[in-house]
Amino acid sequence: MKTYNYTELTDELVIDVRDNTIFRAGHLANSLNLTAKQMPKYYPALVESGQTIVAVVNDPSDLDAIDTAVFAGYILFADIDADALVTTDTIKADDFLALDTDYVLLDLRHPDEITRPAPKKNLVNIALETLPENLDQLDKDATIYTLCGSGGRATAGAAYLAKNGFTNTHVIEGGIKAVIEAQNK
Repeated sequence: MKTYNYTELTDELVIDVRDNTIFRAGHLANSLNLTAKQMPKYYPALVESGQTIVAVVNDPSDLDAIDTAVFAGYILFADIDADALVTTDTIKADDFLALDTDYVLLDLRHPDEITRPAPKKNLVNIALETLPENLDQLDKDATIYTLCGSGGRATAGAAYLAKNGFTNTHVIEGGIKAVIEAQNK
């Protein structure tokens, strides 16, 4: 498998396969975040066929648990200059619950799995796997807080939104579990 230099990327799609909390702390702009566990379910929905895909990994062995046939190659995270990285904005659950500004709460869980409901204020439920076909339901200029069960899909969703021109997205740290704990304080 080919090793890419991030400075030579042109129109390749970058999928960062590192853990979502590590991804949020620093990643290449316009990259998606799909872990090995998420790839089988969400890759077909979030990635257009025919794209050249390059993975970002900590080590080439990170690809061992993934069908590497989808990747043209990889970039080692250690080879990326710090000044080339961007971060994903996050918010703690209790800070989110205290907001009194205008926002959209985007719950990326599938409706069938919602056993712990999200706060209803400004709530929009779009399962992550249907996000591409539902982008028109969201205002690119809105402040959007993404939510899921624990933060993985919220991070993937925020990255997908950012790649598609949404400029004010935030991940609620810890997902619905953290929100419920904060509500019960």
